[in-house]
Formats: sequence, structure tokens, C-alpha cells
Amino acid sequence: MSWKQLFKYGIIVLLVVLLLTPVGALFQISKLEQSQYTAPTVDASVVLVERAYGDILEVSQTDLKERIELSGQVICTGYLYQEVNLESPHLLRLWAQSGDYLVAGDPIGIYKGETIYSSTNGIISKISMGTEAYIEFYDLSTLSLECYVTEDIHRILSRSNLALSDQDGISYEVIRIEDVPTRSGLYRVLIRPIDGSLTIGTSISDFSMFTGRTYPNCIVVQRDCVYTRDGLTYYVRLVDSNGIFIEEVPVEIGETVGDLIFVSGVEPGQYCDSGYKAVVESS
Repeated sequence: MSWKQLFKYGIIVLLVVLLLTPVGALFQISKLEQSQYTAPTVDASVVLVERAYGDILEVSQTDLKERIELSGQVICTGYLYQEVNLESPHLLRLWAQSGDYLVAGDPIGIYKGETIYSSTNGIISKISMGTEAYIEFYDLSTLSLECYVTEDIHRILSRSNLALSDQDGISYEVIRIEDVPTRSGLYRVLIRPIDGSLTIGTSISDFSMFTGRTYPNCIVVQRDCVYTRDGLTYYVRLVDSNGIFIEEVPVEIGETVGDLIFVSGVEPGQYCDSGYKAVVESS
């Protein structure tokens, strides 16, 4: 073998040694670290627990007043008219216009040098000129809250013993309830206060009203505590006062009043998980 070949093989061996040396060093270091490693001990007394989702709410027993929520707009269902006899309508000069509120005796305008006065109290809704001229007023005694309600609320408002009142104690009456739903499936209802007032054009949202019916000694929970997976069986998740999960309990449900729902299958003083319903619905 020539010296050139020996030199070539020597270079190869040197390169191999240089490559393997770091690998061997790493192997030795790893081996040393493994010999010094001590596995952590597990405390057998530690127990993993499932906690509540959402708020921790107490099951309660109470006399509950039935309550509904209505939304709508105050409208006028009647009109008053004041005839204006004009031979020459172009000579009439009006001082009032649609939307003005007038009291009987307020001046409306002037015709041929004579002042024309309002004959009624009300808001002008329309002024019609011509040989048969008239002024149309909203009849403020017919102001009503126009609502479109679901079938469940329609059924409540159709009761013969209904006694509607708001949180201020003002009583209301249903003056019209339509039994044919609109295309959206809602029913048109008109209500008005018996001993109160409304303002025309006002929009009212989530107007809370009592129906006059009271349910005594009801066991109730918040609606968000009750959930179902199949639409047939309903459950609540019982937790302790610290939010630690105890068990899932099937319940029978009844009427819903505001944010509360009647249930049987749980006892007053127990605690429920209010957030698991959202978990079930999202899954």
C-alpha cells in the first residue's frame, strides 16, 4: 500500500473519530443524568374532583307570582274629527300642523278674518283641505300598547280571570286579542292601562307584568340550571356550596315564571350548577 493510500485512510479514520466523539460524550452525559434522576412521588391522598360550570345557585321554595314580559308600541285606535266649512279653502291660513298637541279653544288658524279654534283636546294626525275640509285628531283616550306575542303568552292573555298589573301596581285590560296568527306565528294583542296613561309612539321592550295568578310553595330553580339532551328527560347538576359536583339528577319541570322554573326531584337548600346547560347545547 502506497503512502498516499495510507494518508487517505488515516484522514478517513480521523474524521470518523471526530464525528463519534461528541455522540459518545452525549451518551455518557445522558447515562449519568438518568442515574441521578429520581421519579416524583404521587400523593395518594390527592383526589381530582369535577367542579360546577357557571354559577352555584340554591334550590328554593316560595310563593311565586306568575309574570310575563311584553314588548310593543303605543298606538292610537280611535280618531276625533273637527269639520271646517270653507267656501274658499285658499283663504285659510293655518297656524297648526300635524303632530301639534291642541287643547280645546286653542287657535288653529284664520279664515276670512275669523279665527278658527280647536273643538277638542288631542294631537293633530291629519289636516284635509278642500270643500269638505276637516282636522283629524288622535283620540288619546284610545291609546293602547300593541304587542305581538307567542302562543304561550296568547294563551295566558286569553284567560277569563286575568288580572294584569305592572310592577307599580297599575292595572291593565286586554281590549283586543286576535286568534289568527301573523305569518311570523305571533298574535296581535292590544292592552291599555285602567288607571294609568300612555304616550303615543312610545316603544316598550320587555315590559314585565303580573297576571294575577300565584303559585304557592313552589320548588324553583333558575331556568339555566335545567337542561336536556333528548328533549324528553330533564336534569339538574347538584353541587355543594363550594361548587364541587355531586350528581346529575332527573327532574320533572312545570311552569316557567320569569327566570325561574318549577321542578320536582330536588329539595330546597340544595345547590345547582347553572352553566352545564350551555355545555350540553354547544355539544
